[in-house]
Amino acid sequence: MLSRPLTLFTLALTAGILFSATAGQWAVWALLTGMAGTGGIWALTRRDFWRNTALFLAAGLLGAMNFGVRSRLAADDVAQVAPNYVTLTGVVQSDVEAIDGGADKEARAARLTLAAGQADLPASASLPTGGTVRVGGNVEVRLALHSKVQETAVTQKIPRYGDTLTVRGRLELPDGPRNPGGLDYRTYLDHQGIHSTLFALRPEDWSVAAESGSRANPFLTLAYMLRQAILRHARASFSPDHAAVLSGILLGDRANLPPALRDDFERTGTTHILATAGLHIGMVVGLMLGLFRLIRIPRKPAILLTLLGLLLYIPMTGERAAVTRATLMAAVFLGGILLEREAYLPNALALAALVLLVLNPLSLFEAGFQLSFAIVITIALLLPLLRPLQKSVEEELPSPKPLRAVGRFVLNLFLIALAAQIGSLPLVAYYFHEVSLVGVFANLLIVPFLFPIIALGFLAAGLGFLSPALAAPLDKLLDFLLTYILSVAHAFASPTWAIYPTGELSPVLIVAVYVVLWGGAWIIHRKAKEEHLH
Repeated sequence: MLSRPLTLFTLALTAGILFSATAGQWAVWALLTGMAGTGGIWALTRRDFWRNTALFLAAGLLGAMNFGVRSRLAADDVAQVAPNYVTLTGVVQSDVEAIDGGADKEARAARLTLAAGQADLPASASLPTGGTVRVGGNVEVRLALHSKVQETAVTQKIPRYGDTLTVRGRLELPDGPRNPGGLDYRTYLDHQGIHSTLFALRPEDWSVAAESGSRANPFLTLAYMLRQAILRHARASFSPDHAAVLSGILLGDRANLPPALRDDFERTGTTHILATAGLHIGMVVGLMLGLFRLIRIPRKPAILLTLLGLLLYIPMTGERAAVTRATLMAAVFLGGILLEREAYLPNALALAALVLLVLNPLSLFEAGFQLSFAIVITIALLLPLLRPLQKSVEEELPSPKPLRAVGRFVLNLFLIALAAQIGSLPLVAYYFHEVSLVGVFANLLIVPFLFPIIALGFLAAGLGFLSPALAAPLDKLLDFLLTYILSVAHAFASPTWAIYPTGELSPVLIVAVYVVLWGGAWIIHRKAKEEHLH
């Protein structure tokens, strides 16, 4: 039973989180009782079954306790005083996201995460004269940057990570879903440890009380500086549409993506190219290793530098969970190369899931978390089964080597896209109540161009920092590639039949589909392996 202890421990931890989410505090007591009972039986009998069962329940207990702690709102969290008008003082804990004003490319507002420290409250039943209270927790804050007061323009400079801000406005609890299948913003923020929002509707409603200094983490400061340099170059060098798409591809920044473009990518199942996830991490790893090889850095130092670069890339993309997941898996495989040991995919997946669930057990209920692992597992199980088909098609490819190489690349990409679409289909249907019928073909035409866009995008931003003239030729090429991607997305999104509505589906049905899909693929794979051995 314990031949793969890491995988089993992660499954047990996951089961404990699910049990706690459904049974509440009773889950902890049930698991604790079960662990004590099976542990006692093992002490008397010394049978492996009871020992393993006790260990499994102990892992589940850890998951349940962690979920209980993380899902409970702290007594001093500033969300406890919402809704209310407050003057809040706190420290900027994230990069500051500029929200563009349109074609003029001027930022009209800024969005950030503020670590609350102090709140000035108005008079109320509990505080008849109002007062100042110490508070904690994180708040999503949106700041207006421009306004006019009696014909006088008021403009605020965008704050930076580490600044101390004083913000006046109405503290609110985030909205829940407004439409079936729509974004549940409250849950989305809850999973990030944010339970309230605050809008400063005028620039005079907020101020920088103290600029960032020794309080700011220098590693994060560097990452956010690089992020802002890339975003500035995109806004300055491209049209708003192209800048929004390039920012999404390079950094997962979709704040300024126009609704029409967002709809095109959603209808074609290509939104993932703007999400900076596993595919992007793989390409970034390939780019860094290729660069280090080009400048003749030895293999092991190159891998260490690549791991350091990935750690920097996580905050550059806004600490997105998808990037963290992909980075952890990449780190496992790169670590295996460093230690001269072959990485085992189930262990890599289990380690990535374990770290993420320990850090934030609520991420288990995020669509992105579930989709990431569902896609990787499906690709790993289905690709070996598709190898015979791949070989038979490769035998029919044209004989010239360059054409065969291109054919193999396209075929391999198509099979990966097909497996990824199959792996994501049930969850996409469950969460969004519709599926794309053109996703495989749209991805096949778009995904191969991500690698040159990522390489040219980072290189152009670096050269643009030195001189815009140096980056101009690369920007021209990037503009052409972005035009191609937008044209393909729009062409495939145009037919009315591109999307098939599925309606609301039962979670039991979705689980059953994955059990049949993965179980069937695993059984076929095992039988093929046994026949090969015999």
